[in-house]
Amino acid sequence: MRGTLLVACCALLTACASPVPVAIRDPVQPSIQLGEVQQTPEVFIGRSARWGGRILKVNNGANKTRVIVLASQLGQDGRPSEGSPSTGRFIAEFQGFIDPTLYPAKRLLTVAGPIIAVEPHAIGDYSYPYPVVAALTAYLWPVPDPVVISYPYGHGWWGPGFDPFGGPWCCGPRWYPTGFGYGIW
Repeated sequence: MRGTLLVACCALLTACASPVPVAIRDPVQPSIQLGEVQQTPEVFIGRSARWGGRILKVNNGANKTRVIVLASQLGQDGRPSEGSPSTGRFIAEFQGFIDPTLYPAKRLLTVAGPIIAVEPHAIGDYSYPYPVVAALTAYLWPVPDPVVISYPYGHGWWGPGFDPFGGPWCCGPRWYPTGFGYGIW
Protein backbone atom coordinates (compact mmCIF):
# COMPACT_ATOMS: atom_id res chain seq x y z
CA MET A 1 0.00 0.00 0.00
CA ARG A 2 2.79 2.43 0.89
CA GLY A 3 4.63 1.65 -2.33
CA THR A 4 1.54 2.37 -4.41
CA LEU A 5 0.98 5.64 -2.57
CA LEU A 6 4.61 6.65 -3.09
CA VAL A 7 4.45 5.90 -6.83
CA ALA A 8 1.19 7.86 -7.14
CA CYS A 9 2.69 10.86 -5.33
CA CYS A 10 5.80 10.80 -7.54
CA ALA A 11 3.66 10.60 -10.67
CA LEU A 12 1.54 13.52 -9.46
CA LEU A 13 4.59 15.66 -8.69
CA THR A 14 6.16 14.84 -12.05
CA ALA A 15 2.94 15.78 -13.85
CA CYS A 16 2.86 19.15 -12.07
CA ALA A 17 6.44 20.04 -13.00
CA SER A 18 6.66 23.22 -15.04
CA PRO A 19 8.80 23.51 -18.18
CA VAL A 20 9.53 27.14 -17.23
CA PRO A 21 13.02 27.43 -15.66
CA VAL A 22 13.16 28.45 -12.00
CA ALA A 23 15.14 31.64 -12.81
CA ILE A 24 12.25 32.74 -15.06
CA ARG A 25 9.43 31.62 -12.72
CA ASP A 26 10.83 33.18 -9.55
CA PRO A 27 11.25 36.96 -9.50
CA VAL A 28 14.62 38.53 -8.84
CA GLN A 29 14.62 40.34 -5.50
CA PRO A 30 14.68 43.28 -5.44
CA SER A 31 13.01 43.77 -8.81
CA ILE A 32 14.90 46.11 -11.14
CA GLN A 33 12.85 48.34 -13.43
CA LEU A 34 14.03 49.08 -16.97
CA GLY A 35 13.56 52.85 -16.57
CA GLU A 36 15.77 52.92 -13.46
CA VAL A 37 18.61 51.27 -15.36
CA GLN A 38 18.29 53.74 -18.24
CA GLN A 39 18.50 56.72 -15.87
CA THR A 40 21.38 55.53 -13.65
CA PRO A 41 23.14 52.65 -15.39
CA GLU A 42 26.28 52.73 -13.22
CA VAL A 43 24.22 51.67 -10.16
CA PHE A 44 22.79 48.56 -11.85
CA ILE A 45 25.68 47.14 -13.92
CA GLY A 46 26.39 43.61 -12.71
CA ARG A 47 23.07 43.15 -10.89
CA SER A 48 20.62 40.44 -11.94
CA ALA A 49 17.42 41.29 -13.77
CA ARG A 50 14.45 39.29 -15.04
CA TRP A 51 12.79 41.04 -17.97
CA GLY A 52 10.54 39.98 -20.80
CA GLY A 53 8.42 41.17 -23.68
CA ARG A 54 7.89 40.83 -27.43
CA ILE A 55 10.79 40.07 -29.73
CA LEU A 56 11.38 42.87 -32.23
CA LYS A 57 14.56 41.73 -33.98
CA VAL A 58 17.38 39.17 -33.84
CA ASN A 59 20.94 40.27 -34.72
CA ASN A 60 23.59 37.57 -35.09
CA GLY A 61 27.26 38.46 -34.61
CA ALA A 62 30.42 36.38 -34.91
CA ASN A 63 30.26 34.97 -31.35
CA LYS A 64 26.99 36.22 -29.90
CA THR A 65 23.37 36.90 -30.74
CA ARG A 66 21.48 39.99 -29.64
CA VAL A 67 17.69 39.91 -29.41
CA ILE A 68 15.95 43.29 -29.22
CA VAL A 69 12.87 43.06 -27.01
CA LEU A 70 9.95 45.45 -26.47
CA ALA A 71 9.56 45.03 -22.71
CA SER A 72 6.33 44.64 -20.77
CA GLN A 73 5.38 43.85 -17.19
CA LEU A 74 5.80 40.23 -16.13
CA GLY A 75 3.10 38.10 -14.56
CA GLN A 76 3.56 35.95 -11.45
CA ASP A 77 5.00 33.11 -13.56
CA GLY A 78 7.39 35.37 -15.50
CA ARG A 79 5.26 35.54 -18.64
CA PRO A 80 5.12 39.00 -20.27
CA SER A 81 1.68 40.59 -20.07
CA GLU A 82 0.27 40.96 -23.55
CA GLY A 83 -2.24 43.67 -22.66
CA SER A 84 0.04 45.90 -20.60
CA PRO A 85 1.78 48.94 -22.11
CA SER A 86 5.45 48.71 -22.97
CA THR A 87 7.99 49.62 -20.29
CA GLY A 88 10.76 50.25 -22.83
CA ARG A 89 13.25 48.23 -24.85
CA PHE A 90 16.22 46.12 -23.94
CA ILE A 91 18.75 43.80 -25.58
CA ALA A 92 19.08 40.17 -24.51
CA GLU A 93 22.60 38.98 -25.35
CA PHE A 94 23.13 35.24 -25.93
CA GLN A 95 26.46 33.48 -26.43
CA GLY A 96 26.76 31.78 -29.81
CA PHE A 97 24.37 31.62 -32.75
CA ILE A 98 20.59 31.63 -32.41
CA ASP A 99 18.58 30.92 -35.52
CA PRO A 100 16.20 33.86 -36.12
CA THR A 101 13.50 31.43 -37.26
CA LEU A 102 13.45 29.92 -33.74
CA TYR A 103 13.05 33.39 -32.19
CA PRO A 104 10.67 35.10 -34.63
CA ALA A 105 9.37 38.65 -34.23
CA LYS A 106 6.31 39.13 -31.99
CA ARG A 107 6.97 36.00 -29.87
CA LEU A 108 7.09 36.42 -26.10
CA LEU A 109 10.48 35.97 -24.43
CA THR A 110 11.63 36.23 -20.81
CA VAL A 111 15.32 36.34 -19.86
CA ALA A 112 17.23 36.41 -16.59
CA GLY A 113 20.85 37.40 -16.07
CA PRO A 114 23.18 40.24 -15.15
CA ILE A 115 22.91 43.71 -16.67
CA ILE A 116 26.20 44.20 -18.55
CA ALA A 117 25.80 47.59 -20.24
CA VAL A 118 23.53 50.39 -21.41
CA GLU A 119 24.12 51.26 -25.06
CA PRO A 120 22.57 54.05 -27.12
CA HIS A 121 21.05 52.93 -30.42
CA ALA A 122 19.00 54.95 -32.89
CA ILE A 123 15.24 54.60 -33.21
CA GLY A 124 14.67 56.89 -36.17
CA ASP A 125 16.49 60.10 -35.22
CA TYR A 126 16.23 59.44 -31.49
CA SER A 127 19.15 57.95 -29.51
CA TYR A 128 17.55 55.38 -27.20
CA PRO A 129 19.44 53.88 -24.21
CA TYR A 130 19.15 50.06 -24.45
CA PRO A 131 20.05 48.12 -21.30
CA VAL A 132 21.88 44.90 -22.24
CA VAL A 133 21.21 41.72 -20.24
CA ALA A 134 23.48 38.67 -20.54
CA ALA A 135 20.76 36.04 -21.04
CA LEU A 136 21.98 33.21 -18.83
CA THR A 137 18.44 31.79 -18.67
CA ALA A 138 15.79 32.35 -21.31
CA TYR A 139 12.32 31.04 -22.00
CA LEU A 140 10.49 31.45 -25.31
CA TRP A 141 6.82 31.23 -24.42
CA PRO A 142 4.80 28.82 -26.58
CA VAL A 143 2.14 30.20 -28.87
CA PRO A 144 -1.25 29.25 -27.40
CA ASP A 145 -3.59 27.15 -29.48
CA PRO A 146 -6.42 29.21 -30.99
CA VAL A 147 -9.76 28.93 -29.23
CA VAL A 148 -12.66 28.17 -31.55
CA ILE A 149 -16.10 28.92 -30.23
CA SER A 150 -19.03 27.93 -32.38
CA TYR A 151 -22.75 27.35 -32.06
CA PRO A 152 -23.33 23.76 -30.94
CA TYR A 153 -25.40 22.92 -34.02
CA GLY A 154 -23.05 24.59 -36.47
CA HIS A 155 -23.77 27.73 -38.40
CA GLY A 156 -23.05 26.82 -41.99
CA TRP A 157 -21.65 29.35 -44.38
CA TRP A 158 -23.46 32.45 -43.10
CA GLY A 159 -21.87 32.90 -39.67
CA PRO A 160 -22.97 32.36 -36.10
CA GLY A 161 -26.26 33.87 -35.01
CA PHE A 162 -27.53 34.82 -38.48
CA ASP A 163 -29.52 33.07 -41.14
CA PRO A 164 -28.56 33.15 -44.85
CA PHE A 165 -30.78 36.23 -45.39
CA GLY A 166 -28.98 38.36 -42.79
CA GLY A 167 -31.47 38.11 -39.91
CA PRO A 168 -30.85 36.69 -36.47
CA TRP A 169 -32.22 33.19 -35.95
CA CYS A 170 -32.42 33.57 -32.19
CA CYS A 171 -35.06 36.18 -31.63
CA GLY A 172 -38.44 34.88 -32.87
CA PRO A 173 -40.85 36.01 -35.59
CA ARG A 174 -40.68 39.77 -34.93
CA TRP A 175 -37.23 39.84 -36.54
CA TYR A 176 -38.46 38.36 -39.81
CA PRO A 177 -40.41 40.14 -42.57
CA THR A 178 -44.17 39.67 -42.78
CA GLY A 179 -45.17 36.45 -44.51
CA PHE A 180 -41.69 34.96 -44.05
CA GLY A 181 -41.78 31.48 -42.51
CA TYR A 182 -39.12 30.74 -40.00
CA GLY A 183 -38.03 27.59 -38.32
CA ILE A 184 -35.41 24.91 -38.86
CA TRP A 185 -33.67 25.22 -42.23
